[in-house]
Amino acid sequence: TTAVLSVRGRVDRIDRRLDDEGNEELVVVDYKTSRRTCTEDEARSSLQLAMYAAATARSLRRPCTRVELHHVPSATV
Repeated sequence: TTAVLSVRGRVDRIDRRLDDEGNEELVVVDYKTSRRTCTEDEARSSLQLAMYAAATARSLRRPCTRVELHHVPSATV
């Protein structure tokens, strides 16, 4: 059986940048405003961020392999 799951969310920002080889890439930027910062492991295993990247790639029909967390209170990226 196949299940259908509907998910709703809003990406804070999508950038088009050049990677180290000069190729254009899409980068999803998610702003976090809570006082607590995420660890690198939490960010890497975040279902929310993975879904943002997948939804961006699907809607813009281009690969999106990079997501950044910008922690607003501490100015940490």
